[in-house]
Amino acid sequence: MAELEALSPSTRSRWFALVRNHAEALRREISLLSGELQPVFFSASGRAEVAAIEISNNAGLLRESERLANLMLTNDEAIRSAFAASSDALAEETVKSLRFRVALATSERSAAAVQEFAARGY
Repeated sequence: MAELEALSPSTRSRWFALVRNHAEALRREISLLSGELQPVFFSASGRAEVAAIEISNNAGLLRESERLANLMLTNDEAIRSAFAASSDALAEETVKSLRFRVALATSERSAAAVQEFAARGY
C-alpha cells in the first residue's frame, strides 16, 4: 500500500491504467466463458445474482484484486477438472453447481469493480 502512495503521479497513472486494462480484459473473458458454459452446464434460469462490490480506496482495490485472483484460481481448477479426461463425475457436477455459477458471476462483478475503481485513478 505504501509503495502505491509513493509512486510519482505519472507512474501512478500508468499503474492504474494497467490495472484497469487487465481487469477489463479479465471481465470480458469471464463473460465469454459464462456465455459458452451456459448452454452446456447451466440451466436456462439465467445468470447467478451476486451482491454489488464497492471499492472505496486503494487498500480496498488491493484486497479486491487479491480476492479476484483467488476466485480465478478456484474457477480455473474447477474448469480444468471438469474438462480433464477422467471418469470423475463429481468434477463435472462442480461446474454445474450453483456455487460455481455464483463464483463465476462474483469474479465478473469483482473484475468490473476493480476496473471501475482503477479508471478513476485514485
